[in-house]
Amino acid sequence: MKTILLAASSFAFLFALSALAEPVNLLQNGDFSVKNEKGGPAQWGFPAKSQPWRLDANGGPAGTPAALVVDIQGPMEFFGSIEQGVKSFKKNSPYVAEVRVRASRKDLALLMVKLLDGSGKEIRRFTGTANTGTNWEYLRLPFSSGEAATVLFMCRHYQSIEHAGTRVAFADARLHEPVPVVPKIATLFVSPGGKDGAAGTREAPLARVQEGLDRATAGTTVRLLPGVYRERVVFKQGGVVNFPVTLEGEPGAILDASDPMSLDWAAADEIGPGVYKLASATPLITVTLDGKIVTILDEKRVDPEAVAKVLEKGKNKAALGVVPENVYTADWAWPVLMVKGVGPSAWEGVKALALYSEKRRLLYLRIQGNVDPRTRRMTVAPRLPCVAIQGVDRCVVRGLTLRNGWQGVFIEGSLGSVVEDCRIETTDHGIWLGMGADRCTLRFNEISQDPYAGASPHMKGWWDNWLAHKVGGFYDRIGIEIRKTLGGHEIHDNFIHDHWDGIEDGGGVGENPGLRVHHNRVFRVADDGLEPNGAEEDARWNDNRIEETCCAFRIKTVRVGPLYAYRNLFIDNGEDFRCFVPQYPAKVYVYQNTSTSASSLTYNKVQGIGTPNYFIHNNLFWCERWWSGGDLQPNWRGDHNVFVRRGERPEWAKTRDLAKDLGIDQKSLWVEAGDPGFIDFEGKDLRLKEGSPARGRGEDLAKLLGIELPGNENLKGKRPDAGAIQSGEAMPILPRPRSSVKVPPAGTWPGSEEGR
Repeated sequence: MKTILLAASSFAFLFALSALAEPVNLLQNGDFSVKNEKGGPAQWGFPAKSQPWRLDANGGPAGTPAALVVDIQGPMEFFGSIEQGVKSFKKNSPYVAEVRVRASRKDLALLMVKLLDGSGKEIRRFTGTANTGTNWEYLRLPFSSGEAATVLFMCRHYQSIEHAGTRVAFADARLHEPVPVVPKIATLFVSPGGKDGAAGTREAPLARVQEGLDRATAGTTVRLLPGVYRERVVFKQGGVVNFPVTLEGEPGAILDASDPMSLDWAAADEIGPGVYKLASATPLITVTLDGKIVTILDEKRVDPEAVAKVLEKGKNKAALGVVPENVYTADWAWPVLMVKGVGPSAWEGVKALALYSEKRRLLYLRIQGNVDPRTRRMTVAPRLPCVAIQGVDRCVVRGLTLRNGWQGVFIEGSLGSVVEDCRIETTDHGIWLGMGADRCTLRFNEISQDPYAGASPHMKGWWDNWLAHKVGGFYDRIGIEIRKTLGGHEIHDNFIHDHWDGIEDGGGVGENPGLRVHHNRVFRVADDGLEPNGAEEDARWNDNRIEETCCAFRIKTVRVGPLYAYRNLFIDNGEDFRCFVPQYPAKVYVYQNTSTSASSLTYNKVQGIGTPNYFIHNNLFWCERWWSGGDLQPNWRGDHNVFVRRGERPEWAKTRDLAKDLGIDQKSLWVEAGDPGFIDFEGKDLRLKEGSPARGRGEDLAKLLGIELPGNENLKGKRPDAGAIQSGEAMPILPRPRSSVKVPPAGTWPGSEEGR
């Protein structure tokens, strides 16, 4: 593809006009009025193979000199594109891409922006929503330029076999800085019974959520009346301090991101009995059955040829990962899995399997018991969020039920955005904070994936379903994911349950700093409850309750620190604390927690330097052994903990003696009686009785470590109780009642002096 790159000198005269109200268009020939020597639009590039196109001097909307018309005659690459590269722009600044489009069917055209580095390699991309009708309309895509050397502006259209015979026209393409707006308090109402183009009042509501967001400016609330809205929506404008753009639902307002396509299932007898197939040119990844998400396989990982290549390498650890040899055989190919199920439990663990084959453009499905999907309630959706906030600041999503999407809310390139009081269900990922997300707040949300297989690590066949995800599927699904952001986020008082993972962050040095993850409850997840997996610079994960998980708190490859883990409660988990692949001399402080798993700490793939800068103090462990792990022996610094024996396993004495030999926990208390002194463990009340051995057994950590630890301000100069709950404190109710927590109103934090 030939892409046109514009030199800085080309824009000298444009920037001289910057004082005018009309924003400067950074695209050359954005109105398609100038032709090149081949008769095409000057400054624009096409793929080497493209659909027939023409410039129509009379085909654009009123006030435009021309339109570029594309006739889609037959299938080619999944997207067709006309594009232009721009090199003259401000780095790390907000921009807006716009184009007017008219298509012969909805969901045919869309905008995309790619950020390229100096070598032309893609750094990241932003994707807008598709056209919603067949008349002229604006497509608008806000984004942040980051550190890119080139911004690639792309007018894209679908061109698969199902789009043959359609037509799309583009006009008036623009790339510019956002236009400053005067904040104004306003409310636009939307109702399933509304009309496009209506006034947007309660009496004359709009029909589509996206139209409300298209109209919204700083200070606008788009309020959804009760009902189901089958849309995926994007914030087109952001707010300013004290005047956010808000998407708010009244009770009963539901945003459903599933595709409104006809589910014409047919028997796939060529694969096996009970297998069904559904034709779809669009790749599908979120499949729900009776309101539950089906385990889906990744064709690339379970393709028969891919499996054969792994087996050719031999049944070794590098080739197989965590899959045992008796599972990873030729039977790991997806056509066999669709017949036999996964692992020893067969269909008991997964209960249903789906796979989208890009080779065949078919979605395959089998349900345990050979159930016909035509008799069940089902939805399908592509890899897109219900709500996207990209490149715009101070957006609020409140009071909505979001369902049937890859993510409930996806946020990147956004300062001060808030998701609160939402019910996010049957989504693969609840809320995803991505690159450029800055000081966002996620609070008082209930989030669940609702897997059809179930989520409890105690259920029969759990491990086989785990393998299907981790080794045959698309890896983890996460309630709240923080990935390579600018950090400073407040994540509190959320209830995450029936999911794969609870809350996870990941990133390199300088990413996700200053995280505050507190007062959340995570219940019944198949993998990890909390997973700090980044630099963890000044990261505080505290006052959370984690229950019924495989691993409650995975301390994973912390790069810098300090990470502070304190006052967390752990109940009925396979493991409470797992140290996973530490490779860096990062500081990690684990203190004042209450743990009830078999091992107080577990090493998993710990190698190299181990954990010499991990400080483990003032915790209450009701456990069967002090430590479990591999070849590398513990080397953290621990003392003033209380270990109460649980059960009669011989590893208790063996690991207690190991701690003594290693010089760790020399001043900790070891209790053989087996009673930690909880008020009512069966009732999950982990307060301490008067005679508990944990009473007064901690140490003044400011004195012990010579530093002030967060959360210990009221314990300075005292001998505190070991564990998360001090004498006289109530058993925490998590999430906390909203009325009991004072928080800054959405759109006010950070203030104007702290951010843009």
